Amino acid sequence: MAVALPQTQAFDGTVTFLDGDDKRDISVTASQTCYNTLACAAKKPTALAWQGLPLDGVFHGKSYIYFYTDKDCVGRRRGWSTDPKDAPTALEYDELNDHIGSFMVWKKTGVIEHTADGCAAARLRH
Repeated sequence: MAVALPQTQAFDGTVTFLDGDDKRDISVTASQTCYNTLACAAKKPTALAWQGLPLDGVFHGKSYIYFYTDKDCVGRRRGWSTDPKDAPTALEYDELNDHIGSFMVWKKTGVIEHTADGCAAARLRH
């Protein structure tokens, strides 16, 4: 019996890179898409926040967001449930402090289906 995987889902979410007063919002609109952010995220992100990401997925009923040390979603990675309350508030404990080059929302697999320039829709807030 074949198991149907959810399709890539479009949504209107935001991932925020935080470093003191420097807050950079990245618009996220699809799962299974690697968003490259090395050039525009907070220079040295120390915390993350997100909202509007899909909560359901194939990983025990949940979706996850993974952050990578390098662009194109490679290098060391760390992931959290897409529930906003699970966002890390201190990246120094997660081996990602100051080292995030890309991220991806995993809804159905960890396979990259698309790549996007996350900087194209970045917004700086103070």
